[in-house]
Amino acid sequence: MIELLQELAPDWKWPETVKVRDVCGAIAKLGGHLKHNGRPGWLTLMRGFKKLLMADEGWRLAIKKRGDKS
Repeated sequence: MIELLQELAPDWKWPETVKVRDVCGAIAKLGGHLKHNGRPGWLTLMRGFKKLLMADEGWRLAIKKRGDKS
């Protein structure tokens, strides 16, 4: 799921070794967090995580459907 998050937040500065802090920051950005606003709140993190989960579900459904046609 890290690869999907990296695709959804390409302008996030991803280090070579991804840490929990990087993942949380990217998820917060997906949730609408502005970097200069301090730390993200739970609501912002939840919104971003929901977007990530929805994208993951869509990707899995697309792969499944593509596999059924072959």
